[in-house]
Amino acid sequence: MKTISLNGHLVIEIPLTDAEIERSRQLGIERTRLDEEVLGWKYRHHGKRSEDAHAIGDMGESAVEKWLTANAIRFTPAPKLVHRHEDIKQDITVGHLKIGVKTMEIVTTDDIFQHQTFLYPAKLHPGEKLRVLDYPDFLIQVAVAPAVSCAWLIGYVVRAQIMESEIRIIVGKPAHTIPHAAYTDCDSLLQILREQGENV
Repeated sequence: MKTISLNGHLVIEIPLTDAEIERSRQLGIERTRLDEEVLGWKYRHHGKRSEDAHAIGDMGESAVEKWLTANAIRFTPAPKLVHRHEDIKQDITVGHLKIGVKTMEIVTTDDIFQHQTFLYPAKLHPGEKLRVLDYPDFLIQVAVAPAVSCAWLIGYVVRAQIMESEIRIIVGKPAHTIPHAAYTDCDSLLQILREQGENV
């Protein structure tokens, strides 16, 4: 685990093991089977099979969990497989704080900032209103490149920054478009999370 400078951000680089990547891929398969074949829940992922999208998301969450563990931050991960909507939780909870993880798949780090913004579903707008979860207190943006067994924690924004960002229709769905400059380097989140843990 190390910190590198990319596009004006101090990005945390986190290696992923072959076993972690394979576990995420198997979870993607199982979650898709459970959701679609057993529970009848359908997802639409922009240009990705559900199995792959769920796997990439889990790799990002695993990277954040490894980072929190390395920094001695106590956390509770969301359940990976659920059978009821009410059991769906934000990706990670630290004390009373809810942390969302948004993960993008890349080939190289050159791909991370290829667009002007990062995206997040506009949950209060038609087309996304069926989403179960509210906005998180903090949203961490992660990039993963399974081919090179690595993930990068790019930065975070707070709930208000997400909700106040411009909304555009992206591939037929409303999405918050959050400028790269809005993201704060993840290391500054550690003190907030440590204080939260002390106050629980």
